[in-house]
Amino acid sequence: MARAVDVISDAFRQELRRRLPDSPELSEATLKALVLASREYLSGLNTACSRTDRQFRLLIEARVQGELYELLVGWIEALPEGRQPPNPGVTASVVSWAIFGVGLQWSRYEVTVPAEEIVDRAFSVIVEGLRL
Repeated sequence: MARAVDVISDAFRQELRRRLPDSPELSEATLKALVLASREYLSGLNTACSRTDRQFRLLIEARVQGELYELLVGWIEALPEGRQPPNPGVTASVVSWAIFGVGLQWSRYEVTVPAEEIVDRAFSVIVEGLRL
């Protein structure tokens, strides 16, 4: 089981590397990239997972959200002193769940709204919470 978790994390990290700049930091572009990466990875699971693999779906989803959290908490803690929120861990938790939730919802249902519009809608809500 531990090996499966590593494979899940590695596959999602590859999707993140594909979408993020070489030296990512907390910005509009990286938050939007996280929304897209989450959606792409989770959508891929819908087609890649066989019926028997679907029992691992919750584990996979938990790993994706955990990876988002770890990435965000690192970016938030790297912000200059005056720009950091009072509790980086709580902020990273809320934002990671928001990004994960949008990606998950978007991956599960056929959406006719263009990707950019969905990302922009999600981003505006997330930014309000971060006050970037």
